[in-house]
Amino acid sequence: MSAAPHDFDSLTKRFALDIAGFMRPAREVGGDFYDVFEVGERGVAFVIGDVSGKGVPAALFMMRAQSLLRQYLLETDDLGTAFTLANRQLCERNDAMLFVTAFACVVDTATGEVRYANAGHNPPVLKQNGKLGYLACRPGLVLGAMDVVKYREGSFACSPGEGLLLYTDGVSEAANAAEELYGEERLLETLARINASGGEGVPVGSDMQAPDVAAAASAAAASSAQTAVNFLAASVDAFAGAAPQADDITMLAFRWNLPVQRLTLPADDAELDSLFAFLEPICEGEGRTPKMMAQMMLVCEEVFVNICHYGFPDGQPRLPVDIEAAVDERAGCLHLVFSDQGIAYDPLSHNAKKVDPADEQRKGGLGILLMRKYMDDLRYTRADGRNILRMTKRFV
Repeated sequence: MSAAPHDFDSLTKRFALDIAGFMRPAREVGGDFYDVFEVGERGVAFVIGDVSGKGVPAALFMMRAQSLLRQYLLETDDLGTAFTLANRQLCERNDAMLFVTAFACVVDTATGEVRYANAGHNPPVLKQNGKLGYLACRPGLVLGAMDVVKYREGSFACSPGEGLLLYTDGVSEAANAAEELYGEERLLETLARINASGGEGVPVGSDMQAPDVAAAASAAAASSAQTAVNFLAASVDAFAGAAPQADDITMLAFRWNLPVQRLTLPADDAELDSLFAFLEPICEGEGRTPKMMAQMMLVCEEVFVNICHYGFPDGQPRLPVDIEAAVDERAGCLHLVFSDQGIAYDPLSHNAKKVDPADEQRKGGLGILLMRKYMDDLRYTRADGRNILRMTKRFV
């Protein structure tokens, strides 16, 4: 237990991350682990693992795996390379033929980029675009089994208010007296109830009775990550009942905890004044200059007008456009997300070229040029029938 971090206050204050960890060994000595630490000036790493076997040998292998993963995640920029190097070391002098499943990710707290690698571990639960689901990632082979395996890094874009829940199979495979498993579907349903309640509590359901909810609520911390972890642990306990705990139960959760302001507008460029009125107070403050405000307004105008003009061809319903904004004063960054249900289009795939504005034959692309010139980070995804454009502007 002493190998796992428990105090996340410094990371919460420095990086606007809401972090929670939970670990309960099945025996006096466990084989699960989790770790959280800084990577570079603006990155935070989250690691979780589950060693095969029980007792002292598994615990010693766990400590070795945790140490190697931390070492290589700090030394290399690519998580796939870090996993590959750690795996080679773990395969050496492994006479007990132990192995470990592991998942690690590094969050760039300035842009929201999350890079990750997986070695045979359960895919984490991702909260993104207002929905919960399992992160689609390659499972990979467990660490310590074959020294020739090469691991690959994946990535996705995270917006303020979004995050991950990492867990070991002691959660999803917790069994009750009838030998039924808690299961991944029940896990997701429990988190969905927590999310729907806004982190204030969970409606009484099939797993948790009123006393369980009250007890978990009284123990829950103010952060939504800790609330989710506490309620999920209480739900697993209520499901298992009197059945003995067969495996270590470990969870690690984080949420990018920046205050988010939201605006929904009709897909009509007549609403530009409403968009500007929404952005003006966000663009004001220490480090934000009139020049920066003008650049932001210009880029957002181009994005919104293009959605209105080209996102909904004739005959297609003109559905509203959602805009989110968050300011990270510590990092000196302003984050914007434009989301619409228009036709699929990735503006970053367009090879825009600088042209003479007086050329009437030019084929557009001015807005894309402005985005690339004035924004510091751009990311596009298509999810659930929506175009999602994330933009970051640094102002210090």
